[in-house]
Amino acid sequence: PSGSGPRGRPRESLADGLRGLHGVLADRQLRRVLAMGFCAIAPFSCVGGLWAGPYLQAVHGLDAAEASYALLGMVTTFNLGTLAYGTLDRWLGSRRRVVLGGSLAATMLIALLAIWPDPGLISVLVLMHLFALAAPFYVTLTAHSRGFVPLERAGRLITTLNLCALLGAFCAQGLTGLLVGLGGGQGLGSDAGFRLAFGFVALMLLAALSVYRQAPERPGDTAFPSPAGD
Repeated sequence: PSGSGPRGRPRESLADGLRGLHGVLADRQLRRVLAMGFCAIAPFSCVGGLWAGPYLQAVHGLDAAEASYALLGMVTTFNLGTLAYGTLDRWLGSRRRVVLGGSLAATMLIALLAIWPDPGLISVLVLMHLFALAAPFYVTLTAHSRGFVPLERAGRLITTLNLCALLGAFCAQGLTGLLVGLGGGQGLGSDAGFRLAFGFVALMLLAALSVYRQAPERPGDTAFPSPAGD
């Protein structure tokens, strides 16, 4: 609206910025949301972005071109999931429940890939695409986090959440790489190594879920517009 926003406000110093960051991190309830933010992009970046292709080639015998088609399907499904998450909170009236449901579904699907003894190729592709559909819960998590701060801190909060997400992806990709190496095998990796990596992703999500589930719904404004009102 006219007369509001950052125009006319004094420019923040570095010290002001650090104090603002401390204000974001000092909120105990918001830290629960940031814990889930640590897993916001790590699961799909590890599976769809790093290990699905080598896994399909080394374990299920696909060639590079066939594996690339499977990855294209996963990325397409991931983007469809992103669109779906954008409306789910308005249908269900709860951003927290949407994130809990999506992250729990992603956890169960990737855990199944880790513990299933000998899944066939079709079963693996179905599980991977369902995982890709559930993985982009960061859309709703970002909307949930916004309710914890006043408008003037929203940009700093979203930046902090994105930083947590990128840090989580960086750590998870490195650690899953070590686990794939521990599994032995030649070339692209072994079934045991990929199972260790998938299991780690599932445990990472489960740990974040155990923290995030105690976060409140959304301080302040709990009203959600209906889809019909869009």
